[in-house]
Amino acid sequence: MANSRKARAILVLALVLGVTALGFSFDIKSFPSPIQKGSILISGGFGLGLFYPAIAGAENSALVGGSVAVDYALPINFALTVGGEIGYSGSKLKSWGNNSDASLGEIPIIARVAWHPNWEVNNLDTYVLVKFGYGIGFWGGDDLDGLSNPHGVIFGTNLGFRYFFLPAFGAFLETGYEYHFLRFKTDFGGWTTTWSAFGAKFLTLGVTLRL
Repeated sequence: MANSRKARAILVLALVLGVTALGFSFDIKSFPSPIQKGSILISGGFGLGLFYPAIAGAENSALVGGSVAVDYALPINFALTVGGEIGYSGSKLKSWGNNSDASLGEIPIIARVAWHPNWEVNNLDTYVLVKFGYGIGFWGGDDLDGLSNPHGVIFGTNLGFRYFFLPAFGAFLETGYEYHFLRFKTDFGGWTTTWSAFGAKFLTLGVTLRL
């Protein structure tokens, strides 16, 4: 019994010390160094994901692309950035015995909001990112005649990790789910049908300039 009480006391003490240590090393209001209120972050990245075409005979295929984002560190008493992102994503459709020249291209236009908790580790920026936007797509190749150009809503959440090697230059990784819900119509023989396909981007790697 005495040993059990001693173990519980040690556990409680460890939890108290852990929470106390976390309180001293975790700040939700200030940005991690070297980001400051009013900073502008310009980021270029390369993203990877999957495209689910929802077309008869077509298989899931890789979705790849690049993007440029601009984020502004708000001058408020909370570590938030807001910004926008634009880029290009593409997928070569795997279908019909891989003899198809069909492809998808998309221009995503996205708004971004991120919270940057400060762990008080020099040059380390971690953030929780929420995205919402719209994708303007188009088909390529001759195998998809009769399909309207796809378009639709984009949204997602990501965890970001960025390290500044210099005060104005860093590299970042974002991982999570960024969904691209694309709708299009088919018109074959006078029959018109609306379909839904979607892409999902899971990983983005890139570099950041801080102004």
